[in-house]
Amino acid sequence: MERLFEQLRKLVEEIEELKQLTHPFTQEQQERFELWRHKSRNVLSKVYGPKSEQATAFDKVHYSSDFWMSGMGAKEENEWYQRGLSSARALLRSLLESDGTQAAASDRVRDGIPDRTPMCFVSASFDSDAAPVVEWFCELARAVGFEVLWLKEFAEPRPPEEKVKSHLKSSECIIQVLTRDVEAKGKEKGWIGNEMAWSEELHGHGKQALFVEVGMKATGIGPEITEVVSFDRERLDRVAPRAVVYLKKLLENARHAA
Repeated sequence: MERLFEQLRKLVEEIEELKQLTHPFTQEQQERFELWRHKSRNVLSKVYGPKSEQATAFDKVHYSSDFWMSGMGAKEENEWYQRGLSSARALLRSLLESDGTQAAASDRVRDGIPDRTPMCFVSASFDSDAAPVVEWFCELARAVGFEVLWLKEFAEPRPPEEKVKSHLKSSECIIQVLTRDVEAKGKEKGWIGNEMAWSEELHGHGKQALFVEVGMKATGIGPEITEVVSFDRERLDRVAPRAVVYLKKLLENARHAA
């Protein structure tokens, strides 16, 4: 197993070189990127299983608007490509920094603790500009070991409070991602704002995580009941190590929820 994780470390190191490539790619450059992606997926399949949440999360990372077939300009394609590599690096780093999902699961079974996957409710804006940021945090949460529920996937402009409360009740914890658009657009884009208070009432203490974009100030009960972790959407990979530790603690609290 350690050999496989060492391979994964080397693949993460290769990302910095891949980031130097720019559109339009030559055939050789495209093949180089595809080989890296294939190797990364292969290692994840061997470590966690081909249909695992970790492998699936890696598959969901997009490096192009429609891979290599869209008609977008080079600038837009490069933005997709760079963002995709940053997300992949954060995801792979999170797996390397964790103790190993399978090993942790085996330890829990030996200790008589049920091996289950907690459901995490994600509270975040539905705004299209915020989507890549929120999806990045969703991918990170899945990589740590959560099942993730973000209501934007159900295509409602703004879910009613009753629906949010219902899904919170079926979850063990909450991750709130406060992005800069909330201040300008707020509830028009799916933001309600009371989710943290509802979570404390339903889940109790220790079942909340709060990520706040630089330039924003968290208000309400959130900062009073949990740690606030700031992030820069242009440097998400830099917050990954701290976010992983934060989410792992949340995961353990959720697993031992009464």
